[in-house]
Amino acid sequence: LTQLAYEARDKEEINRYISLLQQLHLPTTFEDLHIKDLDRDELKKVAETALQEGESSHNMASVPTVDDVVDAMIAADQYSIAYRENN
Repeated sequence: LTQLAYEARDKEEINRYISLLQQLHLPTTFEDLHIKDLDRDELKKVAETALQEGESSHNMASVPTVDDVVDAMIAADQYSIAYRENN
């Protein structure tokens, strides 16, 4: 979901992924992952790990920055929460 948010994919595509993940009982929010209370600095540590050499982030057309990843993580979380409330 973070990558979809980073790539600004359309809502219909994101909705399909959220629906599938929910059907499979997989997490879609920070709360689901038990990381609801992480602050931005802690999320940056997660992003730094995702951006290490050898990670799939290096297969993207342009490698995002740490802040790009954190922003996308937050956007994906907020979107998933809204999706859940409306579906």
